[in-house]
Amino acid sequence: MAIEAARHDFARPAAAVGAVADAGAVAVADEAAERRRLRWLAFWFYLGVPLALGFLLGWLQVGRAADWPRAVSLFYWVGVSLLMTPLNAIGTAVLAPLLRRVASPLFLTLFAGQLLAGHLLIDPVLRGYRALLQASVYAELPLTATTSLADFLQRMPSNTLLWVGINLLFYYGLRMPRFGYAAPEPAATPEPPVGHEPPVAGPLHVLEPCPVLMERVRPERRGALLALKADGHYLHVHTDAGSDLIIYRLSDAIRELPPEQGTQVHRSWWVAARAVGAERHRDHLSLVNGLDVPVSRSFRLAARQRGWLASTDR
Repeated sequence: MAIEAARHDFARPAAAVGAVADAGAVAVADEAAERRRLRWLAFWFYLGVPLALGFLLGWLQVGRAADWPRAVSLFYWVGVSLLMTPLNAIGTAVLAPLLRRVASPLFLTLFAGQLLAGHLLIDPVLRGYRALLQASVYAELPLTATTSLADFLQRMPSNTLLWVGINLLFYYGLRMPRFGYAAPEPAATPEPPVGHEPPVAGPLHVLEPCPVLMERVRPERRGALLALKADGHYLHVHTDAGSDLIIYRLSDAIRELPPEQGTQVHRSWWVAARAVGAERHRDHLSLVNGLDVPVSRSFRLAARQRGWLASTDR
């Protein structure tokens, strides 16, 4: 009986590691799917929606295009839509870092960015665009002087409504991060009735202090932290319940984590002690979820002191 119990005790860690490996087997696929989703959202935001909106305005011959041929109206409004979207994005991206520091809500940041872009970028660019159309497409197209304050204020409500509205639709409706604002989490599931234990969300959840960064991870991906990977302004969070992509700095995440929980092994990687597999290498780590993590020269001593790397002795 004692031998049999010992066998079960040794089997539990192996089963747990296998469960983490199974969960990690889909982590790379989940991560790739999320990146594809964000790329498609960016495609539709910067190209698909402006094309559709420009076609609609051109077909209806809105505004100054009321007396133009419909083909010229279509050409004009599609070009205007394609130009205004990235210009508004530039204005918003310039102001967003400052406004986020003072806890500005997203809609106010979008409004301020649209005002900046409209005053400094959009007006001169559209005047040049109209001059080009007059010279090459429609000689009767009227040219306007620099937009007056009255004209700017008259067009501001409609322009702002479109810019802010479309951004909020992509942000809240499609969970697309906007200008450093992390995508909102999906609605939380209702609490189970009193007396019923909730199901475990992952195979190796451990009761430990939860870092702030985990609040930005989707609930279904929260679990025992295995690794973090920096990717520009984004952070790949790998847990035993899968992986997620959030807007977060690796340096901020490392400051939240206790040193005994893991260590940084590369300028782009932090690894938890529980995630290191049994196989040892000299320049990289094989994690229990199937990931291979490089260990740069400047971090090898720390990784070797933890026993994570193979000995250099021959």
